[in-house]
Amino acid sequence: MRLRIFFLCKTVFLCLCVTACALGILLFPNDVRGGAASGVSYCLYTLIPSLFPFMALSSFTIHSGLSNTIGKLLRPVIRFLFYLPGGAGSVIIMSMVGGYPVGARGCMSLLEQGVVTKQQAQRMLYFCVNAGPAFIISVVGGALLQSPRLGLLLFFSQIFAMLFIGAALGIAARLRKESCNTVPAAEQRRCPSPLVASALDACKGLMNMSAFVILFSALLSLLRAAGIAQGICQLLLRLHIPAPAAASLLSLLTEITGGCADSAVLHTPIPLLAFGLGFGGFCVHFQIFAAVLKCGVSKIKFIAFRAAHGLIAALVTMAFMPLFPQPAAYVFHSTSQQVSGTLSYSWPAGAALVICCAIFLFSVGTERRKPQAKQ
Repeated sequence: MRLRIFFLCKTVFLCLCVTACALGILLFPNDVRGGAASGVSYCLYTLIPSLFPFMALSSFTIHSGLSNTIGKLLRPVIRFLFYLPGGAGSVIIMSMVGGYPVGARGCMSLLEQGVVTKQQAQRMLYFCVNAGPAFIISVVGGALLQSPRLGLLLFFSQIFAMLFIGAALGIAARLRKESCNTVPAAEQRRCPSPLVASALDACKGLMNMSAFVILFSALLSLLRAAGIAQGICQLLLRLHIPAPAAASLLSLLTEITGGCADSAVLHTPIPLLAFGLGFGGFCVHFQIFAAVLKCGVSKIKFIAFRAAHGLIAALVTMAFMPLFPQPAAYVFHSTSQQVSGTLSYSWPAGAALVICCAIFLFSVGTERRKPQAKQ
């Protein structure tokens, strides 16, 4: 009976969402088209040029067998810190410098090549997803905050959170007495053309990521045109959340690039910006899920670890802020001005956040019931 009610509620909810989206596209075609075009432009001029070299390089180190050589050198450190095979070291390093999706694609390549087990790949996905230094230091710190030193602080907080979570998961794996070894290097599958394979892997990964960027851009433009998030922003203000945080929080949780831009304009507290960078935004989450479908990682656990990553990064940033003075605009900015909530990428995020959470919950419930149905 409960299952029937659940499926009925799920069907009704999905029908309402599809109907609302269809009506929105019919009522605001120009806004949706403009949002999709903006997403395509972002993919062509920012996403693909910045991520493709790192993704191809990460895949090449695995397909060519270089990860085995690197693994031999890093085996003691990787085993001690993360309780993982040495071959995982190259992907862990690439996840620190390559941007959010690079580590996830590398984890899948390690799993496909037999370097790590499925359980180990899932554990790596919980901490090998990080914003790259080019984005944090150059874009967020230098361009948006006008302070490369703050960019360095934000990047340091992200790396610290990553290492902390990875080490904690390694300790938990030791306590569960999990095996740290996989198949021997000689038995791993070899790729006859690693350069071609790595380029194709990077192309597939970028196609999946670009699809979600374009989709979210169109969705956010549609929700902006419908005018949904003004009430959500006002609700946050009534809960005594500071105006800059209330206006930028939803944006940070939905799409990190627009969220960082809004945070800089609104002079959002730096620790909140660190949290947003650690969390990554639901647009990034969907990109990761599309890249790791075969891994079977838990969506709920992944989101929980992203939130923990963001919280640790925020605490580290808060602790070291006295050593990194904020720009004058942040120090002398007055927050007494009224915030209406009609900011770029911030006000439609509330509806997107509710829809994303509902989809996650429904999909997780379906995954848990599938094995029972087969039995």
